[in-house]
Order: sequence, then C-alpha cells, then structure tokens
Amino acid sequence: MFTRQFNQLNSAQKFALFFIGLLFVIGITTENASSKEVLKIGAIGSLSGSGAAWGIATKNGVQLAIDEVNDRGGLKVGGKTYELKQIIYDDTYTGQGGTTAANRLIFEDKVNFIIGPIGSPAALAAGLVANREKVIVLCNGFSPRIIGKDKPYTFRITLSTNEFAPAIVKWMAEKFPNMRKVAVICTTDEVGQAVAPLNIKYYKEGGFELVADERYERGTKDMVPIINRMLIKNPDIIELDGHAPGDVALIVKQTRQLGYKKIMIQTGGPGLEQVLEVARELAEDFLSYNIFDPQDPNVQHFVKAYDKKFGGFINPYCPLMYNGTKLLFHTIEKENTLDTDKIKAAFEKSDGYMTMMGPIKWTGEELYGIRHQILTPFYISQIKNGKIVTYTKIAP
Repeated sequence: MFTRQFNQLNSAQKFALFFIGLLFVIGITTENASSKEVLKIGAIGSLSGSGAAWGIATKNGVQLAIDEVNDRGGLKVGGKTYELKQIIYDDTYTGQGGTTAANRLIFEDKVNFIIGPIGSPAALAAGLVANREKVIVLCNGFSPRIIGKDKPYTFRITLSTNEFAPAIVKWMAEKFPNMRKVAVICTTDEVGQAVAPLNIKYYKEGGFELVADERYERGTKDMVPIINRMLIKNPDIIELDGHAPGDVALIVKQTRQLGYKKIMIQTGGPGLEQVLEVARELAEDFLSYNIFDPQDPNVQHFVKAYDKKFGGFINPYCPLMYNGTKLLFHTIEKENTLDTDKIKAAFEKSDGYMTMMGPIKWTGEELYGIRHQILTPFYISQIKNGKIVTYTKIAP
C-alpha cells in the first residue's frame, strides 16, 4: 500500500520525502555518535624548560596509544565504549609544577589515570597528590622514593638507576679497563640528593675511583667553573647522571670546549638528539643510556605511526610512554573496569607482558617493598660521525 502511494507522488514530493528520511537517519546517527562517552586520560610532562624533550615525548607517546584505540572504535569497558582524550599539563620540570598539574587533572578534569611525569621532583610531587586521591600514576623518575608501600597507586614504567646502573658500570669496566677515575656532576635537587649517590655507589662497587662529585642549581648556564674543578682531578670518565637533555647538552659542549677528550657518559635519562643539536661536532663519542632502537624491526609500526603524525627524531621516552599507556588500556579492557583499585591489583598480580620492545614485567619487591617497578631491556648508544648509533643491548 505504501509503495502504491509513494509511486503516485510527483518528483518534488518524492524528493522531499527522501530528504526528510535522510535527515531522520542523520539525526539518529548523530545521536548515537554523541552518546559515546569521553574518557579523559591525564598526562603530565615538562613542556617547557630543559626537560621539554621529555615532556613532548610523553605527550606524543600517549597520543599515539590513544589514536590506536580511537581508530578501532574506542575503549570497551563495562558495556560502554569510550572515546579517549588526552589532557596534559606542563610541570615545568619542577616539584611545584608536578603538584599543580596533578591537582588540575584530578580536581578539575576528574581523571582516574595519569601518564607521566618524567623527572624525580615532578614525579614525587604529582604522586603525593594522586595517591591521596587513589589515582593511578604511570611515571618515570630515578629517585628510589617515587615508588614504595606508602605510594600504592604509583607505578614506574621505565627503568631507574637501581636497575640499569649496575649493568652499565659492569659494561664500562669491561670496555674501558684502563679508565678508572670517575667525576660525577649532578643537580642539587632530588636527582642529586637521591639518584647521584646511587650511581656513585655502583661505580665504587665496580672498582672505580671517585675523584670529583659536583652539584649545580638546575638552570645554571655557565658550567665552566664547575667543569674546571672536575678537570683539575684529571678524570678518565665524566658521569652526567640523570640530567635533563638541555643541561646535558650544555655540559658536553662546555666540557669539550675546555679541551676534555676522554669519556663522557650519561647513565640516566637519554637526550642524545639534543646533545647532538647543541654540541654538534663536540658531541662526538658521547655515550648514553638509551631505551629505544628505531632500527629494531619490531618497532617499525610505531616508527611509521610517529613519522606520519609528528615526524622528526623520536625521543627514547616516547615509545616507553606509549608502551605504558597501551599497558593501561590493555589492563582496563581485560579487567573490564575503570576502578583504580582493581587495575592496581591487576598490575601487581601480572606475570608480564609482551610488547614491541620485548617482554616486560613488574618487579621491585626487594628494593622498594612493592612490585611497581617495570623491568625492560635497554641500550647503550653513542654519537658517532654526527649520528646516534646503538652500541649494545643489555638485559638487566
């Protein structure tokens, strides 16, 4: 009957009826699309200052993980599908910045999960706020105080000095058997107070002699007086510890300008691209702890996705923050919950995960009293002929 009535309509009437139907369908589709809930994922990073390379790495890594989930339709949990949205704030690479960023994310944006920050002062500060409010933090910073029984919602998703320094010192002793005098330079803040002593401890245990232990205020631009004090001690190795990339680049440049030609290494957060950019030819032979090899066949899907969206050099922390974010999404969907207590428990009981960077697992009971420390392979890289090359891969 409807077909006969429709056929009796003229062309204009048929078009009007078709147009009304189309609007109806579009309305339903729009309503369904808008009914998809948005799940905010918090992020904290140093988007300005000497640690900016790490903050941008955090932002980009989290976004690539979010894009993967959104491109496949969203995060499915509890009978709902969520569109993911990153909200990131700058911690300015300071403790106060970490506190402010965590407060905004938790109390203004109502997030339950935070990725970052990178850097001990900000990670410690953000963790204090997040743990009080039972918000899970997946962060990085080398201070042993970042994780512990008193911080049950903080997980460290990269290695710290306790995990990589002993293996690096062992490698150094084997690679450079005649280089035994070490000078350490670090900041006066949490990194210098809690991280540098660990590095010194492992060097001494490895048979090295500490000839200088220098500290400087973060943000210092003229390092020459400090460097000269170190050079008077005639060190075979200058250890740059856990500096931000901008500070490392400055120290390498000024030290080489003063004529030092022996070993310079950073057993800490990598910033090789910034060292190369700032120090240029003076960066030759600089060694660094590293956490990513872009030539690895297993990471090519990530490299291609990064190149398509952002382009340029991939800071090593970017794939680790991507890995940590993917780990969070995997666990949320597997446990079918957004409850932070249940996600925390799932992390703690996990036997490990297979990732693009190889197998990873939670550890840390012996050192920190809690199984909240990730364990992953890592690399030692070197600047050679103006390029960053992988020297060796180490499994701690």
